[in-house]
Amino acid sequence: MGVPLWSFRRFVLSKYPAEVDALGPEKLVDLYNSYAKEHKKDSVERYWQAHRANGILRDRFHPTNKQRAADWRRLRVQKGASDFQQKLERGDFDKLSLSADGDLVAACVAKDSSGLGFANFTGDAMCQPHFLMDLKT
Repeated sequence: MGVPLWSFRRFVLSKYPAEVDALGPEKLVDLYNSYAKEHKKDSVERYWQAHRANGILRDRFHPTNKQRAADWRRLRVQKGASDFQQKLERGDFDKLSLSADGDLVAACVAKDSSGLGFANFTGDAMCQPHFLMDLKT
C-alpha cells in the first residue's frame, strides 16, 4: 500500500523554512497541486499493477463482461415488466387506488385484502410519497 496523500499543511511543513520563505504562497500551491496530481497518478498505477493478475480488472472493465452485465440488467427489467403486466391483467391491483388532490396524495388498500386501510402523504418537496408495502399475490 502506498503513502497516503499529504495535506497541504503537512506538505509545506516537510519543506525547509528557508525554502518556504523563498518560494512564496503561490508557488507552494502550484507545487502542492503538482504533488497531488502525481500522487493520484501513481496510486492508480499501483492499483492496476496490484490487481492485474487476479482478474478483477477484467471482470469490471472488459467489453465482453460489460456487455454481459448490460444484457443481464436488460433481462431483469424485461422480466419485471412482464411480471407487472401479468399481475395487472390478473387483477392483483384492482383493490388498490391512488389519488392526488392538490398537495395531498392518498393511497388506499381495500380492508379485505390486507387490512391496512387508508394512508395520507403530504406532497411537499421534503416528503415525497412512497409505497407502504409490497403487494402480495
